[in-house]
Amino acid sequence: MLIELKIENFLSFKEKVTFSNMASTDKSLQKNIISYKKKKRYLRNSVIYGPNASGKTNLIKAIDFIKYIVINSHTNQSGQKIPRIPFKLDKGCLDKPSKFEISFIWKEILYIYGFSLTEEKIHEEYLYFYPKGQPALIFERNGLEDNYHFTTDEKEQKDISKHTLENMLYISRSANMNYEKTKIAMKWFVENLTVAFSSNSQYMHLHSAEIFNENDKIQSQMKELLCKLDTGIIDVDITFKKYTKENIPDEAPDDFKKMVGALNENINKIYNTKINTIHKGIDENGKNIPITFDFEGEESQGTLKLFDVSGLIFESLMFGKVLVYDEFDNSLHPHLLSALIDIFNDSDLNKNNAQLIFTTHNTNLLKQASFRRDQIWFTEKNQDQSTNLFSLSDYNVRKDKNIERGYLSGRYGAIPFISDGEY
Repeated sequence: MLIELKIENFLSFKEKVTFSNMASTDKSLQKNIISYKKKKRYLRNSVIYGPNASGKTNLIKAIDFIKYIVINSHTNQSGQKIPRIPFKLDKGCLDKPSKFEISFIWKEILYIYGFSLTEEKIHEEYLYFYPKGQPALIFERNGLEDNYHFTTDEKEQKDISKHTLENMLYISRSANMNYEKTKIAMKWFVENLTVAFSSNSQYMHLHSAEIFNENDKIQSQMKELLCKLDTGIIDVDITFKKYTKENIPDEAPDDFKKMVGALNENINKIYNTKINTIHKGIDENGKNIPITFDFEGEESQGTLKLFDVSGLIFESLMFGKVLVYDEFDNSLHPHLLSALIDIFNDSDLNKNNAQLIFTTHNTNLLKQASFRRDQIWFTEKNQDQSTNLFSLSDYNVRKDKNIERGYLSGRYGAIPFISDGEY
């Protein structure tokens, strides 16, 4: 589970903002709450609203950046630049570190991990965990050469730190060198956190096709969803092949062999996917026959999106993942969108405490019968064009109030300002 996220000086976030999945004391919609060890309460899903260019997508990009840099920075070479983007509209921010902190629960243990960095180096980094309910430090680093603090496995960790370049995160390097405590924490980013962008439909398409091909239960669930939602589909057929350096077909063209031969640690496989959907048609005698459609060429954008998102949803439910999705509503009917969100709030379907965090412009969801006030977040621009992030729970909103109407009227901010004038 993702518990809390803090961001500072990254993309449109100039000052520190905090996003939280911790539930307030509000007693409404208990089905939307994950009760953890009888004491803690966390949210099953959260939704982020705001005008265009207000920073919604940048929140998702920040989570994606954290995942990327944690998993991959151990591959950095000496002198290689770190691809961070500070708040550019204030020259005073360009040389200041970007700061991140993320709290999550993995294997029944709470972790708090944070770091700050510039393009050249890591300035600060720390990892705490709570194995017995109390905080324990695994490592701390302040960016100066060899200035680490360890309270456990000191000899092993000191040796690893000597092999950690200034532009590498220690969590990434130490996990790569098989240090057990950071390796476990690293697995949350690799195995439990999924970040998806509607703009990157090719990735989602391939990922869902891979899930469909490799997991029979999820395949059955995806087929059932596609067939029951009035898409006209009665079956799905996927030809899915995954190529690595180890399984290049002898008969493959030379250009394909060259492309596979160029694979590396970051891009280590190539997919060849063909999806067909089966519809019920009739022959010249009026008898029912199956008709094959080319999925990408003949199905609607909504059906394509439904396939992509269903794979990610059922994977998240099966393994208790955190699914972070930018523009989750894109190409989906409002009723279907509500139904997909409700899956995460259904404890019978969501037995492993999967979470959904998504951005949207669809105000039909802004109903207190669907979301608690602490599940609804807004982004808006400050006067200096930086992003402010806040929750509806910051407002004293009565439970009988129409949130959608209040939002569209500007009562909570986070709506576009359209100036007068010619275009």
